[in-house]
Amino acid sequence: MDGTRISSQNIENIVRKLSLDLYTYVINWEGFRDLQIAYFKASVIDIEVPTDHAIFAAMYKLAVRIISNIY
Repeated sequence: MDGTRISSQNIENIVRKLSLDLYTYVINWEGFRDLQIAYFKASVIDIEVPTDHAIFAAMYKLAVRIISNIY
């Protein structure tokens, strides 16, 4: 079993045992890769900025969706 399968299985086990809802987001890899390369070529010190922003955007979208279902 490779690392990706093991990771996925571990996540599924945690979600199932804790009775959690799992939300996943898939981004456009080509566009994201281009953005990362641009940051790298620009010698940006914090190369993880695009990743951090993508994670925050996904959490924000999920929060808006959950809140709109509550009210």
